[in-house]
Amino acid sequence: MEKIYSIRKRSDYVLTWQRKLIHLLIIIMFGVFMGFLAKYFDGTEIGLIGSKFGVWIFSATIIATLSRSSQSAALHVFAFFVASLSVYYFYSSLLFGFFPTKYVLMWAMLALTTPVGGWIVWFARGKGWVSSICAALPIALILVEGVGLYYSFLSGARYIYLDIVDWFDILLAVALLLLLPRTFYQLQKILIVTLCLFLVLEYIGIYQYLSV
Repeated sequence: MEKIYSIRKRSDYVLTWQRKLIHLLIIIMFGVFMGFLAKYFDGTEIGLIGSKFGVWIFSATIIATLSRSSQSAALHVFAFFVASLSVYYFYSSLLFGFFPTKYVLMWAMLALTTPVGGWIVWFARGKGWVSSICAALPIALILVEGVGLYYSFLSGARYIYLDIVDWFDILLAVALLLLLPRTFYQLQKILIVTLCLFLVLEYIGIYQYLSV
């Protein structure tokens, strides 16, 4: 375990259980807010951003890396997604009498995997190649989703809605690329790993397995 935490050291500052609870409640409220916004703007240009994975991957990455430890990151990311999904589908059911069981089950299963993702991504702010892989994974996932921007340019298409979403994904990926590395040397490593992961994920068509 100590070898794992040589990648990124845990914070030595000890929080009281009250402070920990406050942090958790803030994250839950943020999840509630994001879930509400996603449903409120559903069907609009802004809503298209919330219907993609990019903004959620970005939010989870920020929550995880700002946590005090990998265990806290796992809990915080899970709480965020549970809150977001609960509000989103409660809103749908309450106001519109609409409860898509297939979608709910898919997102619920994905939410069960988020603690693992949060635990891994926490190490993205560390050092070395393992940390670079942890940082490159969310960046590559967002870039793969935004690759439609590249294809739209090749085809000469100008679908405004799709272009907005793709541009937003690109901006989120760049933001993570600037925020996660602590040194320029670590940035170089993340760039190399991100490129490799991007090519692999694009080749296997990762999002084809997540579509419904």
